[in-house]
Amino acid sequence: MLFWANQLAEGKYMWVCTNAFEDEEDKDWEGRMRFMDKRLEKLAPQIKNLDEKATAANKSVETKIDTKIASVETKIASVETKIDTKIASVETKIDTKIASVETKIDSVETNIRSLDGKIEANNEKLEAILKMLSSK
Repeated sequence: MLFWANQLAEGKYMWVCTNAFEDEEDKDWEGRMRFMDKRLEKLAPQIKNLDEKATAANKSVETKIDTKIASVETKIASVETKIDTKIASVETKIDTKIASVETKIDSVETNIRSLDGKIEANNEKLEAILKMLSSK
């Protein structure tokens, strides 16, 4: 590059096209900070738009999840009610069957007592017959 005020200008070059992010020593360079600030200013509307979209999508997903949770809770409550109804029905049936079995056992016990009484009566009659036969 030639300088216009210097008549005996020497050919020199200017180092303009360097990447501010190539070297480790360039990380603190002021131009890098300005570049990043400008880059963020350009990207801010896009970031804001994406953030709003993400927030809206999250709210939509949360709403859907809440709806599904409520639906599942309702179904669980319905199943619990059905189970409780079935359990109560089975308990009633079991109680009825137990009462029926107890009634039958009582009937059998009564029949056994009756048979014991008849057997005793028959034993007495047999003894009486045996006495009559033995006395003859």
